[in-house]
Amino acid sequence: MNLMWEFLKQTHLGLKAKKRKEQFLIFLSFLVTFIVARFVADLQDSGYLSFLFVGGVHIHHLVFGIFFLIMSGYLAISYSHKEDFKSFTAVLFGIGAALTVDEFTLWLFLDNNYWDRVGRYNVDAMIVLAGVFFIIYLLGEAHDWKLSKKIKSGV
Repeated sequence: MNLMWEFLKQTHLGLKAKKRKEQFLIFLSFLVTFIVARFVADLQDSGYLSFLFVGGVHIHHLVFGIFFLIMSGYLAISYSHKEDFKSFTAVLFGIGAALTVDEFTLWLFLDNNYWDRVGRYNVDAMIVLAGVFFIIYLLGEAHDWKLSKKIKSGV
């Protein structure tokens, strides 16, 4: 347990030093939310949890995702001068993106086909977006590595 805590501490310090903490938080909150959303949807489909209905209308988690995306954008712009607030908006964005993209086929076909064969596009879209987040993170790391190598060599 102590070794894991040390690993997480060093990872946090490394991310903070490289200004990549927010990118990592977006990626992590995106993946965790995707897994949780799939698990909850499976429990709902199995009858263990009920779906959310308001006034007889089924509220999809896409609605909450759009709300979180809007709020994260608004808060990030409004409070961009607050350094500590960036982590909160990054997590909020990652959650909103996952909840929204997990219902990708609902946007595409305007039909609830979450568990149909076409619903596989939801997973495909999640994989593509997670890959894009990760590639952008790696490109930033590569840029920093190249820059630090130039500084060390005096070029």
